[in-house]
Amino acid sequence: KICEKHRQSTGPWPKITEACRTALLKSAASSTEKSAATSPRPHILDIACGPGEPATMLAQAMPHAQVVATDYDQNMVDMAEQNAACIAMPNLTFQIADMQDLNQFPSDSFDAVTCCYGIMFPEDKDKAFREIYRVLKPNGSFIATYWTRVLFKELGRKVMEQVLGHSPPPRKANPLFFAEPGMLESMLTKEHLFDDDCIAVQEYSYDFTLSHHTDDDETLRMCFFPMIEKLDELQGWAIARKVFDEHKLEYGDVDANGIYVVRDNFFKMVVATKR
Repeated sequence: KICEKHRQSTGPWPKITEACRTALLKSAASSTEKSAATSPRPHILDIACGPGEPATMLAQAMPHAQVVATDYDQNMVDMAEQNAACIAMPNLTFQIADMQDLNQFPSDSFDAVTCCYGIMFPEDKDKAFREIYRVLKPNGSFIATYWTRVLFKELGRKVMEQVLGHSPPPRKANPLFFAEPGMLESMLTKEHLFDDDCIAVQEYSYDFTLSHHTDDDETLRMCFFPMIEKLDELQGWAIARKVFDEHKLEYGDVDANGIYVVRDNFFKMVVATKR
């Protein structure tokens, strides 16, 4: 599964987990009566958890914390719960929640809110950020990752241009929505939410080492997973194979075992702390 590539040490799940642990320690060090430190156990809300991460990693790394994993899609919540079922984690629960409307959670109720590659997709992003800010406790932190460059997305665009015979229309849900420098920080400071000096952003990169030989059809499906349904519908896999074989070395390498490695996929992580 392509999402498992996020588990490597330079990927977003460990980075979010490390940042969350650090944020909780800082909050405890600067405690007030309303800070996270006064809670018997910190509470973490993971939004857009998809198949259950980084919520599961957070719960395992911080067994003293209570983690709530949420997604707006019931199928994703069910999958996340199934994936975590083999691990005994009484500090992890799952429920449906839309980050644009977190009305089931009281204000000032979470010490941290986390999100891996999900903040690019809400239709009303300003509303989502207001809700995230609302449910955070004072001194609580919002920790999120977002893509800034994904090489196989560029390769996928070449494929769709050939399959369609023209440039594909822009996707309504753009995974690179916040790739422009400063755009996310600007939205987080709108309407007097987070202060500029309470926002830190860092960029990272990691490789996607695919688990199949470069000639295997599964490699194609992993590279072009956002467009699988469209390629099936248009019977475009033969064209996808041709474009992939022609351009694959522009976007990655083939190792000695014939495994394709997509290099240098860049993402940023923001840590924004509520005063």
